[in-house]
This record gives sequence, structure tokens and C-alpha cells, in this order.
Amino acid sequence: MLIVCASACRAPAIVFVDGSSDGAAMVDASDASRDEGAQDAVVGDASEDRVDVRVVADAAVVSEPIVSPSCPDQATPGCRRVFVTGGSFSMGTPLAMDATPIQTGISVGDFYIDSTEVTVARLRHFRDALLREPGGTREFRVTYPNGSEVVVPSGRARASALQASALTTNAVGSVGLDGHPANAVSWYAAMAFCIWDGGRLPTEAEFEYVSRWWLTALPQGRTFAWGNTDPMGRCDLAHWMLQFYTPGGMCPSDNMRATVLVGSKPRGRVGAEEGLAIPVYELSGNIAEWLADTYLPYVAMGTSDPCWGRAQHNPFCNEALPESRVFRGGSALASASLPYLIMDATRRNNPPVEQEPMIGFRCARDR
Repeated sequence: MLIVCASACRAPAIVFVDGSSDGAAMVDASDASRDEGAQDAVVGDASEDRVDVRVVADAAVVSEPIVSPSCPDQATPGCRRVFVTGGSFSMGTPLAMDATPIQTGISVGDFYIDSTEVTVARLRHFRDALLREPGGTREFRVTYPNGSEVVVPSGRARASALQASALTTNAVGSVGLDGHPANAVSWYAAMAFCIWDGGRLPTEAEFEYVSRWWLTALPQGRTFAWGNTDPMGRCDLAHWMLQFYTPGGMCPSDNMRATVLVGSKPRGRVGAEEGLAIPVYELSGNIAEWLADTYLPYVAMGTSDPCWGRAQHNPFCNEALPESRVFRGGSALASASLPYLIMDATRRNNPPVEQEPMIGFRCARDR
């Protein structure tokens, strides 16, 4: 299916490819979401089970079901992905933590990203697959768009994934938490899951591009995933400030939980403040997310460095040392006095074996 915007669009339409609420492909776009006179031409057979979707210009944001080992059917929570059209941007901002010097001349190609964080239900499928392979020895291997290869040894992936099943706040055996994000998953288990499921962890560049720069008209990019509105005192933008949650107090609907259902903060979705129909949820708040990159500090442009300091297409820092990987996005434990913790330009890091209760992940996939 080919979606074409015949003229410039103020805000993209959202196109659901199968898996929609009525089981059919549909285009949901109001007249207010596009310039007067703009027309979307949809060519192809909408009844096809799987379609090849290409986005011309920024005519449409394409959302489609994930069909993979972790998503054997659409009854599994968290089984949608969004097609991201690549572009050029700058990484970093002085507003965030550990996000300077700003890296200019960065670009990423097209890719897919999960609409939500990987859920407990999806992780359960991985756990069950591992349990069917007692003493399994297979490696989990993937090549990134820049040609760098990641290999997760079976022992690392298996041990941490099975430990996560027992240790997570949202354990895979928990009742009523299938739609919550899986947590306390090591970087090894997160990467192995994504590879097993046909994808990989997003890079720092891809994560920041989607959150701050994709389809925005803001010259400095978005401060938070939804836009520039300060989330202090707002329960509808992000799940954070857990220390202020009390029965009957701030955000009582969140029930003082460490996490909330994925996709339950629609006003916090990417670009919502700009009226963009981008169904990518909880990049800011709910749970922090592992990314693929080795942590190395940014350096000034023109500085000799293994990872930063130069213009790059599809950058991915995959150094063996230091043995620390990046996570971003912040969690419910982010303090109200430190809103930069849920800014998606903020860079934090942990050893890849760490299984912290407030870190989860989502997957990306190459086009």
C-alpha cells in the first residue's frame, strides 16, 4: 500500500494497517489534521493480511500490528509498531542531563519502533521459549544499520531473562499485569528478546530522533516526548513523581503503582502538543528504557573519539569498554524536583547485567 500526501501536510494522518479496532485497514484523519485541500491517496488492497507501507514525505504516520514470536495474535498487549521516516537532527540539549556538547550533523534512516514498551505478556512468550530449550546454547546476533554487530551469548540472555521472570515487580506470572511494561530486565535480556522477536534495541540516536525531532516544527526540538509543557502537577502527560502519589492525592487513578498500563497516557504520546497523530507512547516516564549503545560522554565536535564528535549517519556506539549501556526516558521514580530525568535527551547508564526495577525496554526493527 502506498500513501501519498498530494500537498504539504500541517499534521500527518494516522494510518492503521490491519489490526484496527474493526479488524480492517482504515485511515483516521480529520480535516483539521491537514492543510486545506490536501489529499491522501491510498492505493492497494486493504484486505491483504500484510502490506508493504511506504510513506512519501510526511503524509502519514503508519501504525501496524507486530507479527512475531512475542505477538502471536493481537490479543497480546503491546503488539503494534510505528514506521519512522528518517531525517537529520542534532543530539543533546543543555536542558537535559549529560547531553552536551550538542552533536550536530546526525541522521538516521527509516526504521520501525514499538508503539509501547515491551509488556509483561510479550516477555512471557520469550520466557516460555527459553524454558522449552533447556541448556540452550544459541547466540542472539544482529547487525545494526551502521554495520556494527551485537552478539549476546546464550548464557547471558537466558540467565537474566529467567531471573527477570522471578524478580520483576511486573513478573510474568503476575495476575492482571499483562499490559504493564516488563521491568527489572538486564540489557542482555532486553537485547536478546528483541533479536529473538525479529528486531533489536533502538540506538540512542533513533530514540532521541523519535521523541524530540520526528515531524516537529519546533526549531529546538521537543523538550519532552509530547512537547514543551512542564509536566509538574500533570497526571495526564507522564507517569512519574511516584513519591507524591497518595490515596486520594495526586494522580489517584494511578493507584500508587510503579508502572501503569502501556498506552494509558495518550496526551503524553510523541508530538501530542503539536497535534501530531504519532501513536508512540511513554517515551517519557512510566519506565526507563534500555538502548543499544555503550555509554561514552559526548565530546566537542571535531574531537577524536570512538563514538562522538563528528557528523554521522545511523550512529551506534558499540564499544567493548566501558562495560556500561545507556538507558533513557525516566520512570515513575523520577523526582518532581528533577524533571530533566524524564527528558529523552537525558543520558544515564548501568552495567548491562543490572536488573533495575525501573528499567524496561522497547524494540526497533529495520525496514
